[in-house]
Amino acid sequence: MAVIGAGTKFKFKVAPATEFTLLPGARSIGDTGAERPLVDATPLDKLDKEYIAGMKDGDEKDIVFNYEIADTTQKLFRDAARAGTPADIELEYPNGAKATFSLVLLSFRVLNPESEQALQCSVKSKVSGPVTWDETVTP
Repeated sequence: MAVIGAGTKFKFKVAPATEFTLLPGARSIGDTGAERPLVDATPLDKLDKEYIAGMKDGDEKDIVFNYEIADTTQKLFRDAARAGTPADIELEYPNGAKATFSLVLLSFRVLNPESEQALQCSVKSKVSGPVTWDETVTP
């Protein structure tokens, strides 16, 4: 059965933390996964191209959230982004699936203010290493 994306939880931890913490105000977290590029493996004696799959490369993500300046948990994430500190991420989807991975945090920006929208900010990031999926179905 299909489910809507509302209810997805974006959790993070930055060293020395040992527990994941919900990022308050998260609005958009981007795609999650990895892609393998094509690698040309054509021998010189062949007239037709042959390919193999290359190494997995994780997605770039723009994490958009409401800019809640007084929230200390959110400030920890914003400060980590400003410093370029890596973060471990756990996503909990409403269908029960979980993804865990590491992000390299690359930038922090306040998005263009609009009169009819909440003030938002964005952290640009890149998945580093594998994405681990838990798709255990519980009755």
